[in-house]
Amino acid sequence: HEIMNSLGAINLLAGSLIKLQKQSKIYPEKSQEFSELQTDISDGLEAIHKRSSGLINFVQKYRQVTNIPAPEFTTFSLQSFMNNFYLLVKVELENKRIEFTYTIDPPDLRLYSDEKLLEQVMINLVKNAIEAVEEVARKHIMVEWLVEEGNIYCKITDSGSGIEKDNLEQIFIPYFTTKINGSGIGLSITRHIMHQLTGDVVAQTSQKSTIFILKF
Repeated sequence: HEIMNSLGAINLLAGSLIKLQKQSKIYPEKSQEFSELQTDISDGLEAIHKRSSGLINFVQKYRQVTNIPAPEFTTFSLQSFMNNFYLLVKVELENKRIEFTYTIDPPDLRLYSDEKLLEQVMINLVKNAIEAVEEVARKHIMVEWLVEEGNIYCKITDSGSGIEKDNLEQIFIPYFTTKINGSGIGLSITRHIMHQLTGDVVAQTSQKSTIFILKF
């Protein structure tokens, strides 16, 4: 499930780059349009390389311990992290006409965590949010990073129709799912990774949205 989430994003981004590369051939090499397309292609390739490297590393470590890889903690900029993450999901969001916004307060906020494992957590939660907004008129996903009482939080909010409150406490249980083609693994692994990162994840819901909150 985790591998397919990442591969799906990589596949969409690669397809978009192929289209951009073909499009670039119609512009003179010294034109502004050509330069902008080359920048988009370069950024996209960097995102593919970064995520595929992280995915290979994830799988190799997973095979070694037959479990979630042990985290390797470093301190990194959340602004840089979110810029790279957005490149990874941008194509799918645009294809599905989903508005995506993110804020970081303060803008220079840094986090001590495992960047690759956190990226996997974000992919899982944003994928859930994408599925949640597919059938609603206003499709919006918002990510907020903030500091409260000395802790760093990340809130992922979607404009979907929410989760049944009876199911809210069960969504993190392995193999529990309300989706026809769901595996029931994604959120349980997400919580397990967050525990590995000495954090936690909880969910809140209403008829107009669902909020997943990461606490570090």
